[in-house]
Amino acid sequence: MQTPVLIFLSARDQADSLGYNLVNELPPLVYNEIMSGRVSLWDSPKKEVQIKASTLRKLEESSGLEFSKTTQLFIYELWDIDKKDGNLETVGFYFSGRSQSGEEISYGYVDYEPLVELLRHSPIPTNSNGNCFTSFESILVNKYYAYNIVQYGEKQINNLKEALILKEEVKSIVSSKTNAPDFDCKLVSYMVDSTNSLETPGSNHSLAFINSLQVFLNENREVFYNLGGDKIRNFMQPGKILVTKVEVKERWKKQQSQILSELEYVRIYVDGKALDSLSAREFGKLDFIVDFKSPIDFLNEKEFYFRIFKINSEEININKSNAFLKGLRTWKWNVLSEFAKYE
Repeated sequence: MQTPVLIFLSARDQADSLGYNLVNELPPLVYNEIMSGRVSLWDSPKKEVQIKASTLRKLEESSGLEFSKTTQLFIYELWDIDKKDGNLETVGFYFSGRSQSGEEISYGYVDYEPLVELLRHSPIPTNSNGNCFTSFESILVNKYYAYNIVQYGEKQINNLKEALILKEEVKSIVSSKTNAPDFDCKLVSYMVDSTNSLETPGSNHSLAFINSLQVFLNENREVFYNLGGDKIRNFMQPGKILVTKVEVKERWKKQQSQILSELEYVRIYVDGKALDSLSAREFGKLDFIVDFKSPIDFLNEKEFYFRIFKINSEEININKSNAFLKGLRTWKWNVLSEFAKYE
């Protein structure tokens, strides 16, 4: 038997170690759907009055609070917590927040069903603590967020013990039917250049990589021009092609104490300007070697110096690059930001 349930999420209650904040990230995604007319915004779950895009804009202006920056989220669900064959179903979302003066601002309700495909295929922006790909749907289905049960059926839940009992029953249903996201996976973007002192460990290998790539492009100028080099130099400027740096994006996975990396793309910079990106397959076809290795093997071995500038969706300060790299190599991946803060 399905029981209507109302749960509440606050942005400030979401743990940083999750790597994302569902309450902060869901409103902008839904807002675009509302404003485009693909999803209807209603006054309440009863759906008696539809709130038009123009009305929503006026409400934002009068309240001084943008829909996309709401910090309170109510989720309407149907629970069947039968121990043999339990089931949880999301029905819809209600968005609200508080103005700078503390006034409660209610924006309205949207059904879950029209958002299913979008939530399934949209990765939630994650910080360095998060997973390399976690969809909004996965977070909702697995209940990977902090929440309070407001109402169960006709009954308001004010008793902590009762709330905890319900949460434990829900946890057992979720864990038996879904797979936990793989938190030992990061999207790591880093830069290799030749401007570092050769006294820095690995800098000689970085220089060898830059030089080998530079020689290859000078000897194969058609590759340079096919990658958009004509936007940097025209065919009447035959001077030496100077590779200044290389941007690399990889998917890192931790297996026990080992880190395995899988190349996503490479972007070469000539005269400080970016050429077109190369996929892993395209980069692997470039016919040059570095330290007697293929360029893919060279990157995988990580014996060169590089600066991490982004992990997942989080920009990494240049002064914290080494701290985050050390954390990736030695620490728990769901608390990287905390490790880097004190390193």
